Amino acid sequence: MGNAESTQFNEMLEDLADNSRRSEVVLDNYTLEDVHVQRLVNAMRGNKYLKRLSLGNVGLGSEGLRSVCEYLSNTFNLASLTELILDNNELRLDGGKVIGNALRTNASLSRLSMNNCALGDEGSVAVCKGLIMNRSMQVLELGSNSISQAGALGITHSLAYNTTLEGLSLFKNLLLSAGGKVVAELIARETGLRWVGLGGNNIGPDGARSIAQALKKNRGLSWLGLGGNAVGDLGVQAFANVIREDSCGLTSIGLGGNNITDSGVAMLAEAMRYNSRIRSLGLGGNVFGSEGCSHLADMLQVNTSLNKLILSSNQIGDSGIRALADALSVNQRLTILLLAGNPFGDVSGTVLSERVSKANTTLRILDIRNTKMSENGERKFLQTVTLESSLEILGSNYGRADCRLVRRGARLPKESSTTDEMPWDTRVHMVEEPDSTKF
Repeated sequence: MGNAESTQFNEMLEDLADNSRRSEVVLDNYTLEDVHVQRLVNAMRGNKYLKRLSLGNVGLGSEGLRSVCEYLSNTFNLASLTELILDNNELRLDGGKVIGNALRTNASLSRLSMNNCALGDEGSVAVCKGLIMNRSMQVLELGSNSISQAGALGITHSLAYNTTLEGLSLFKNLLLSAGGKVVAELIARETGLRWVGLGGNNIGPDGARSIAQALKKNRGLSWLGLGGNAVGDLGVQAFANVIREDSCGLTSIGLGGNNITDSGVAMLAEAMRYNSRIRSLGLGGNVFGSEGCSHLADMLQVNTSLNKLILSSNQIGDSGIRALADALSVNQRLTILLLAGNPFGDVSGTVLSERVSKANTTLRILDIRNTKMSENGERKFLQTVTLESSLEILGSNYGRADCRLVRRGARLPKESSTTDEMPWDTRVHMVEEPDSTKF
């Protein structure tokens, strides 16, 4: 630990020990040896205000982890901690067992994040076994832990007894089709899950079909992230059938980066004409073009539920954007539309800016970065929507760094140096909510 880190660390310990009203401690990327973690835990013991502890990528050792877990499992502590983040620490199987044991008696944690902790199948299952009798955990993140079908089976069996877990992320594991089918069984059981993130698991069309069928039995699941799973048009067809019947409770589905073509989008768009629940649809990073976009545009003219539509990084050209612009003249429901990374130019861009400015009153967020528009064309777009539209945020290569639109006479908000906190990600959209960077 460097001098600056050491000074900040010591000041934070003194603050905690004084039972200050500090609600979170974030030590991500610090270098913490076991003795540092022990000192931290000692300072936490008498503090009743601490809610969130983040120890991501701190090189957490076995003894340090044991200190944290002894704090979590000790019923004599003032158990105020509700969120624990241990991402990017090599905890492995032994770490999973230690955490699992602590969860058996802990009654305060509601969110645990253990992404990229080298848990493997056995370590991940050990964590979930700790939740069999746990009645406080609501969100569990186990992304990037090399979990395969075998691990999914153990996780499913353990969580079948849990009644409080609402969110589960298995982002970027090794589930494949067989593992996807296992998770489908968990979804079908209606265990209380409200959202599931499965992005980057290559579950394929067969896994997607199993999950789609499970949705018919679970109307409580409202959010599903399936980006980067190679579901293709065949997998999308299965979801389209469920969505068309309005027979599931989904309000948000992420299907980005799944090799979906114009044909797949046509099926999905047709289904969305009859759906009254879905508010967010993520299709970024696929391979459809103007034809597929035109089908979506037709859908938008009759759909009354969709608020957010992600179409970034596809192959949508001028004709698709013109169709979308015409749809916005009719649709008065959509509030977020992301179009970054599509090959449309100035002419269709002008049409879009005019429709957004003169015929649409609901759109608040629009992203047009990295298209084929010229600098002059994009600057003209920016000027038009700034003067006349109801937009609040425009993703543009030539606007403010924080992407906010400021009307004449309005007070300037503080401009940030990054757009990381903006409500979009123009890379391949694995998922959209609850956190598009993780699931």
